[in-house]
Amino acid sequence: MNEFERDLLLKFCEIRQIDNAMLHESLGQIRVTERDFTSVGVYITFATHPCLKIAGDEANHVGDGPGALLNVDRIAIGPVFYIDNGHIATIECYTFGGDSWPDEITCYEITEAQTRLPPFQVQRGIPPQKQSHRRGFST
Repeated sequence: MNEFERDLLLKFCEIRQIDNAMLHESLGQIRVTERDFTSVGVYITFATHPCLKIAGDEANHVGDGPGALLNVDRIAIGPVFYIDNGHIATIECYTFGGDSWPDEITCYEITEAQTRLPPFQVQRGIPPQKQSHRRGFST
């Protein structure tokens, strides 16, 4: 997991007022299993880890997280967090306005929550739609 992904996870928990001390203690153990790049974003999938558990086993939610501004161009992005069986499973990050996802993230600023969905809107059985176009991404 890279610094950008770590900071998104931490800000998501802060905004959602999720007290997850185990997350802070276990950040170095979280493993990204896949990064699927689209022309305007990326899907970041995590291996299941106890520190990513933020809700009960029956919880399958989609929820907005913090926004971010990437690179000196300040490309605005919004993430969506997919919760599967109570664990943060995938973060979908996408740009606004059709901006291309950068080849490399050289700097970023995590911003406050992007409000598009009610908190943890239940969306059972709706997996993220992936269009894979791999590009470089620092780990």
